[in-house]
Amino acid sequence: MAAQPTAADFPALATFLDGYFHEDFRALYGSPPEAALEFTRDADFGLRADVDAEFRAVRRILAFLGEPAWIDILPGIGGAWRPRSLDDIDAVLDVLEASLD
Repeated sequence: MAAQPTAADFPALATFLDGYFHEDFRALYGSPPEAALEFTRDADFGLRADVDAEFRAVRRILAFLGEPAWIDILPGIGGAWRPRSLDDIDAVLDVLEASLD
């Protein structure tokens, strides 16, 4: 993997971010967890599992880097979302995880 994660490193996550966290996602879904919830309604189990696994791997990278170094990493993978905290990311991960139960 390159020094900074890319869409090629995390293709399922890139698809998820591009499809549900584009520049209008707040107008469409209201919040990041609501965007993730819509994804879980649309995607099959395999894709949800892939996105969850890739997003958790990226989350570990972000925690290692610390704030603010990670602010532009997600948009570098896909989508337009710039989470303000790791808690924002964790809220999305909680939605993804719940869809796998």
